[in-house]
Formats: sequence, structure tokens, C-alpha cells
Amino acid sequence: WVDGAIPLFLLVVLINYFRSSDEFVSRQEMLNLFACAIFYFSVRLLLQRTWHLKGVFSVLFLVGTGIAFYAVLQHYGVVEKVLWRESLYPGRASGTYICPNHLAGLLGMVMSIVVSVLLWSHAKPVSRLWLLYGLGVMAAGLLFTFSRGGLLATLGGLAVCILLGMRQKAVALFTVLVGAACAVGAVFLYLQAMNPDQCSRYLDALAQGEVSRPQMWQSAWQIFL
Repeated sequence: WVDGAIPLFLLVVLINYFRSSDEFVSRQEMLNLFACAIFYFSVRLLLQRTWHLKGVFSVLFLVGTGIAFYAVLQHYGVVEKVLWRESLYPGRASGTYICPNHLAGLLGMVMSIVVSVLLWSHAKPVSRLWLLYGLGVMAAGLLFTFSRGGLLATLGGLAVCILLGMRQKAVALFTVLVGAACAVGAVFLYLQAMNPDQCSRYLDALAQGEVSRPQMWQSAWQIFL
């Protein structure tokens, strides 16, 4: 009965949207309700039929690989725009996103899922080759975003997947430590080549009472807690 009532309710919402005198607010309310309905039915389908998991994963994999490939083309100058708009972050690939950090967040999620499928599923060798290819494209796209937070978050997610997914925990721990050492070396090289003013401007903003990233991090940590 709930499944049948929700589409009827959404139909009423759609009719009221066309009759509304405030299009902007009504559109926001309608999109929120439709998003909630999509989430509800997605959970219902996933709980009842496991084959939908393959469909959801396939869509995420294709979207992540496609956008990452687009970001690689942006990095090498083959594509100079974000779709039809001028890029607001010259020198940083963002795929179909305006902000490169958002692309890094998407790729961090999808890459962790792909690694989990490689470790935990019984995929065929051909499927595994496609997954490895997509993983490489997404890694390149992530690197070209130059998103430090996105890179660190992705490395943390991949480390958790490897530690949980590999049966030989000693090999898993060794792999994670090697990856962490490479990450530390990359950060060191980045700091050497980076403009020293980039670090000092955070401290200056903090001393002058301006809103700075350390203050944002403190607030975000409080929200998380």
C-alpha cells in the first residue's frame, strides 16, 4: 500500500508544482520529495532483489570512468571547458564538475567500491581487466584534480578496503604501509615545490580573524562529533 501511495502522492506534488505561484520554492520542494521517493524505492529493490546491486555498481563504474576520462582530456588540453562553461580552476581537471574537489569526492567513493569488488567478488578475468582499466583511469583523473583532501580521503578509503578485503593480513598491512610511504613522499615533494606563501596565508588569516581552512576543519569536526 505504501508503494502504491507514494506515486499518487508524487503526482499530486507535480500537479501542485505547475499550479504554484512561487516556482523556485516549489521546484526545490518537489525535487526533495522526488529524491526521497527514489531513495525509498532503491532501498526496497536492493533489499528484495540482489541483482539490482550489479546494476547500481555498473552505473557508478561507467559514470566514474567516463568523467575521469573527461578529466584526463582536460588535463592534457584536449578539452578546455567544463562541458559548455569556462573552467573556474585553470590547471586543475574537474571533469563535468565545476569544482575539482567534487570530482575527487566522487572518484574516491567509486574507486573504493571497485577495489572492494575486486577483492570480495567472484568476477570473471575479463571483468577484472575492465575494472582494473577503469580504476587506472579514475586514479589518473583523481591525480589531475590536485585535490589534496580528496587524495588523502581516497587513500584512507582504499587502505580500509585492502585491510578488510585481503585474507593475508600481513600482505595487506605491507601494501598499506608501502602506499602510505609513497603518499608521504609525494606530499614531501609537493611541499618542496609549493609556493611557501600558500602555507603562511592560512596562518595569517587565522591571526587576523578571517575565516580560514583550519577554522572550517574545526567546525567540521564538531559537526562530525
